[in-house]
Formats: sequence, structure tokens, C-alpha cells
Amino acid sequence: MSYIPHTLLNLLARLYPSSKASLSSLFTAPPTTPPAFLSQLFRLPLAPTAMYPSNNRPGGYSSSGAYEITPMRPTEHSPTWLEKWSAQDRPLPEKTAIKAIHVYDFDNTLFKSPLPNAKIWHTSTLGHLMNQDFFKSGGWWHDSRILAATGAGVEAEEPRGWEGWWNQQVVSLVELSMQQKDALTVLLTGRSVAGFAPLIKRMVASKKLDFDIIALKPQRGPAGENIKSTFYFKSMFLNDLLNIYSHADEVKVYEDREKHVKGFQKFLKDYNRINCQNNVPRIGLTADVIHIVEESTLLDPVAEVREVLKMVEEHNHIVPGGTGRLVINKTVNYTGYLLAPATTSRLLNTLNIPGLGRNHKDIRLNGTGIMISPRAADSQVLINAGPLGTVVEFVVTGWGHFENKVWAALVRPVDPNFKVYSALDSHRPVIVLAIRRDGKPSDAQKITTWQQVPTGNFVVKTMIAEKAYLRVEDEGYQPEEKPSPHPSRRGNFQGRHVPYNQFGSNRSRGGRGRGRGYGASNASRKGANPEHRQESRPADKNGGYHAYERHQQGARPVEPQDMQFLSEMYE
Repeated sequence: MSYIPHTLLNLLARLYPSSKASLSSLFTAPPTTPPAFLSQLFRLPLAPTAMYPSNNRPGGYSSSGAYEITPMRPTEHSPTWLEKWSAQDRPLPEKTAIKAIHVYDFDNTLFKSPLPNAKIWHTSTLGHLMNQDFFKSGGWWHDSRILAATGAGVEAEEPRGWEGWWNQQVVSLVELSMQQKDALTVLLTGRSVAGFAPLIKRMVASKKLDFDIIALKPQRGPAGENIKSTFYFKSMFLNDLLNIYSHADEVKVYEDREKHVKGFQKFLKDYNRINCQNNVPRIGLTADVIHIVEESTLLDPVAEVREVLKMVEEHNHIVPGGTGRLVINKTVNYTGYLLAPATTSRLLNTLNIPGLGRNHKDIRLNGTGIMISPRAADSQVLINAGPLGTVVEFVVTGWGHFENKVWAALVRPVDPNFKVYSALDSHRPVIVLAIRRDGKPSDAQKITTWQQVPTGNFVVKTMIAEKAYLRVEDEGYQPEEKPSPHPSRRGNFQGRHVPYNQFGSNRSRGGRGRGRGYGASNASRKGANPEHRQESRPADKNGGYHAYERHQQGARPVEPQDMQFLSEMYE
């Protein structure tokens, strides 16, 4: 005898009262053919098992994480409804006046928004900066001071319209949209209304860009909907936009993030499919999502470090009872005659060594400097090599490789009387240009055959400094540093992890970093390195920005020259 739960039977009986006989027959013998009501039941659309509707709006996340689209109801709302989404106080065009909708993303589509500098920050810190939940005050994309620090800052950039910071091709498209009388021009960004609306309106106004709608992400939608993500917000807004301006036969979306490009393509395809099924006259709607190649930029390095220091300080003021406090630490990789990034690029381009492609998966480009010591600089190093910040010029006389595992440039000082110092025995002055996956930097000392420079000898400028990176981590925790494989010739060169609040006077210009690329944080605030140890060190009662300000010789304000080297190296 077949068994069907009584709850399901009662539901079926209410849905299909004329099929009571068929329902009863299910308790006796299996029917040779399925009852008619069952075939009707299986043709019913099934809702996703995990749907999170937004109050009265018939839409929300499906089990796959996609936003479920509301069937179009052209008469439900007027353009006044869309004004609730907009950060501008202006009336919108009538429904019948709009035949085209052009939607532009802001960050790295219209505007070249700055990203964290991978040459300054440790990989784990790059992930922390991009994480909204790591800082109590919000992360890189949620703190308006980062965007306001673009270029020379708001006060200097606004009069000149942030010249050089816009994607000029997209600006031209916006201007064409503005000239098209039947087009609705929309700026759509996932930045928050509360934090960024005044700043972004000032920025687009300075560029003389006139949008009908400037929509930023609110905490809740017009009907009280819970905004779960940027794409959820953009899909919800776009759905309302298409539902209200139902006479539009063209929609174009300009977006830089590949994930969002694919999401919008699916969204618009599903929108057309669903509304055509409901016999709504949108068959002629042409939808196009244009992928804009990201044009990101960097902040001034001194300004970037200062703004992150302020974020740390604000976080430390917010956390309750002093728990979960953050600090910025500096970890030294080595001391050397370091090249600025622009000098490194010129060196690699001038030598133009065959096989050293920038996208080679097994070869890592280097060219950062000439090693003095594989550790932080101490008094012995500084006595022999010279003080930090000393500028030394070298002539590049040739290049060579060792078994195609490591490539290097041979150099000598321009000043014949200058003695190049190294804490390592038998160490010739070379610049390691690239390393294969199975190679070692020390193998550069084994090169015996040198090729001439194609364009003749040329000069590179270096500066005595510590190659280092900064990391934001929990106060009181430090990553364990491994002993250097290079034996020192003299002096005590024990590797050390130097917090900003323990800088010596001859080290106050630290803060350089090695490029490590971007990577999501896969650990807690202690950093991505699984090896951590807690050390007893003086508690920092001020923390953050003031932790950097404090000096061994006493507290003092941070002056621009404190990070002058950082500015010169990564400008």
C-alpha cells in the first residue's frame, strides 16, 4: 500500500477538490497511470528551497545565491519611487520619455579608484584592508578618507576636476548619454550612501558629469528591504529601473568586475525571459553589458600609510575594553642599495633579456636592489655601508644567468673611490633581475659569463635602505621570523620584527615593502602566517597613529620627512 503523509494529502485535497477519488485510490493499489492532478502538480513552478524574500518585495536570494527577479508590474510605481534610490534631489523624466537606459559603475570603471599598494603591505594585510569586517570603522572600500586622499586630496583635486584620475573613454560615453534626450543616465555604485554620497557627488560635479540618478548602496531598500551585498543591491535597483521605465527598448550596463559582468548578463537574460513568459511587451528590449578593463591606481605612499594609521587608531578607539587592538608592524627583509620601482622597470626594459616575460608562470621578476645584509640594518652595517637614505649611483656593465635559473646585472659604483659594502663574504655587487621557481638569489654569485648591455652602459640610482613590508595585526602578536640562511661576516645581525612604536632615530624612514600581489586573508588578524608567538613588549596605550608618532627619543608629531624615503621609492 502506498503511503503519502496526511499533511500532503490535505494540501492536495484543498488544491484539487475534484480529485478526492483519485486521492483515496492511492491508499489501495498503485494506479496504472498517474492521476491527472499529479501531472498538473509536476508542471507547477517550484520555488528554491532557500529563498530569503525582502519584506513585501517578491524577490530575494535563491539557493544558488542569485537574486530572484520580480515579474514586471509597469503600473505599480512611478518614477518618484526611483527617487528613493537616488542621492540627488531632482525629479526624474516621465516613463514615456525614456527609450534607453545607460548604467555606469563608478570604481575602476568611470573613476580610477586607488587600490592598496602591494609593494608596501604584506599579503595578509592586503586581504585585511579589503575586508569590511576587519576594521571596526570599515575597510578600504568603506572609509571615505581613502577615496578623499586620491591625488593631492579633495581640496587640491576638486578645482581641477581630479584630472588624470578618470577613465576618459568612459567619460566620453557618459557625455554622449547626457546628450541623448531619451536616455536615462545612471551612476550605480556599491559604495554606501552614508559614507560616500557627498564626496562622489562633488567628484562627478567637478568633472561636469550630469547623471539623472546617482544610486549608492543603502542599508535598506525603499520598502525596508535588507541589502545583503553589492550585487544584490544593484540587481534590485536595476529591476525597479526596468519595471518603471517600461517603454525603454535598450539597456546598457558598464562594469569592470568580471563576476558582476557575468551576473548582469544572466540577470538581464532572465529578466527578458520571465517577462516575456508573462506576456509583457518587453520582447524588443536590447540588453548589453560592457566589460570595462580595470584602470586602477595607487595613492601617494605616504598618504596611504597615514590613512591606514588613522584607520587603526579609530579602530582602537572603538573596540571595547582595549581588546582586539591593532598595530602596524614593520618586518625587514634585507638591507641594500635599493632601486625605485620606476628604475627597476627601466632596467628590465633596457636589458630586454629574452625569455623574461612578465607573465611567465615559472619566473619571478625582481630587480629591487643590491644586497648589503640579509637582515635589518644595525650600527655595524651603517658604519660600514653608510647611513640610511644615502644615495649611491651604479653603472650597469653587463648581464648574465646561471643555468637559466637566475638572471642578474653586473654593476660598479660611478664613483671609483666608493667602496661597496656587503656583510657576506665574496659578494660581488649584482642586481638579481629574475629567479626561476627552482633557482636561488644566491646563485647569482655563480655567474661567470657576462653579456654586454645592448644600448651600452647606463647609470641607475639607488638608496641605502631596508627592504621591508608593513602588516596590520593584533597588538601583542608577531609572526615568527626564520633565521637567515646567509652567515654574517661580522657583527650581530639577528633578524628582528620591528614595531612602528619602537623605531630608532636612524630608522624613522622605514616602511618600504615588497610586492607580493593580492591575496584574500585566510587567517585571523594575526596574519596569514600560521606561526605566531606572543612576546612581552611595552603595551601601547595610545596605539595606531600615535604608536607611529612615538619615538625612542620622545613623542613628536609625524612630519612628511619621516617617510620621505617611502615617498621617493614608491611615487
